[in-house]
Amino acid sequence: FAGGNHYDIKGYNIDDKSPANVAFRECVRLVGHAGKVEALAVEPTQAQLVASGGHDFNIMLWNLKGELRPANDGRARVVRPSSRVDAHRGHVTCLAFSEDGKLLASAGTDHSIIVWKVKAGMLRGHSLQKVWEDSTSHTALVTSVAFGKGASADLLISSSWDATVKVWAAARQQEPLVTLRGHNHRVSDLAVTTDGAHVLSASADGSIRMWSLRQPFDCVVSYVIPPTEGGFTCVSMDGDESFITGSDNSMIRIWPLYGVQKHKDHFAASGTIV
Repeated sequence: FAGGNHYDIKGYNIDDKSPANVAFRECVRLVGHAGKVEALAVEPTQAQLVASGGHDFNIMLWNLKGELRPANDGRARVVRPSSRVDAHRGHVTCLAFSEDGKLLASAGTDHSIIVWKVKAGMLRGHSLQKVWEDSTSHTALVTSVAFGKGASADLLISSSWDATVKVWAAARQQEPLVTLRGHNHRVSDLAVTTDGAHVLSASADGSIRMWSLRQPFDCVVSYVIPPTEGGFTCVSMDGDESFITGSDNSMIRIWPLYGVQKHKDHFAASGTIV
């Protein structure tokens, strides 16, 4: 799925075993936003529900059961949202589903984080019920939200242009459990490791920090690039042994994940990798 300035969300078939007239082509188009689409999340348990958000301040839910195929004339099937929520007082910058798909987290330029309960309705519809909201803990735009996995599934992690990463109890409103400090510039993105033991934070300061998701939430290793190469803009897991980053200088890098036995020689005693 891809969103952008054209307001629509395009879904592409990337199954190389599909017929030639379908493979690697747009198969569905989600139409309904009135502004640039900046955030997308796919419900993880069945991958048939998509959440989107953007510059119209709305969150939309799209039920794609039976829709992920071209129309009879070969054109992309047009789908309308099954639910629309006027969610934030600014652009929606990021969305994330919990591991079990029962919660959705959203955040935006209004500095707020909202956790929603995803409720299934009749006739394939879904709705969102607000569980909690915090609009004061972060003091700048919130760039990323991510739920923990496995043993850390009850946690929510957020990052911001205020150079902090915060860890929350996902299902109930309270102050952040901890604020993780160490970056000296805005934090751009987050990625939780596949085992849920750590979260990676990417920053414009040119470093990736790997934080434990167990008390006391220490930084266990840092990955850095030279200042001349700019800062990190995004981070994503690549299986359970490596991760991928993008940076200001248009470079894509694949990094060895700390703690993987075969990668141990990459890491200095100081806990930093360059």
